Amino acid sequence: HQPITQRGELSRQEAILGEKRRQAREIGVGRVGGQQQDHQGGELQHGQQHPVPEDLLSQLVEQVVGRLLTQAERTKVTVTYSAPPPLMLNANRDQIEQVLINLIDNAIKYTHEGGSVSVLAEETAEGVRVGVTDTGIGIMSQDLPRVFERFYRADKARSRRLGGTGLGLAIVKNIVEMHNGTVTVQSEYGRGSTFTINLPHVPYQSSETAA
Repeated sequence: HQPITQRGELSRQEAILGEKRRQAREIGVGRVGGQQQDHQGGELQHGQQHPVPEDLLSQLVEQVVGRLLTQAERTKVTVTYSAPPPLMLNANRDQIEQVLINLIDNAIKYTHEGGSVSVLAEETAEGVRVGVTDTGIGIMSQDLPRVFERFYRADKARSRRLGGTGLGLAIVKNIVEMHNGTVTVQSEYGRGSTFTINLPHVPYQSSETAA
């Protein structure tokens, strides 16, 4: 695992790579791959996927952790990550980046000062898996079935204070399923949560080619 606790541990160039292109994007809001999600019920639009698998995930994990470094430092949350290349994936880069931003940003926000967040990306027989684990406040068992619903916020007071929209996890689920993947959550209230996404190597089918 590579601890991310000081700004100097990632090169400044990596930490701000692509920032100008993405500076207008708000974390947790549905501007993904240049397409704005309709907050009244519209679906995310498919972007341009790559024709062949490439090592997207290792780069994206490192870049997203770097971008959220200042936020983690401000709340004294330690972030570690492991994403050994190659992690081959045929996917829309901007959309997978948004998934990582939403999951890691949430993990940092809902972790108490002095807590930790870990990101583990690895290859599986079918594709790739990413787990984001935190030592945060956790989710009550009665709320778990609804966490991926649009606008649902398990901790409404904390979400309002932190500026949550209730869209972040719904966007994650939408993007992952568009890539023929799955997203699951395990959580213990007061102990923390783990969100896991599994994405297949195979190209996803766009709406234009779907029969």
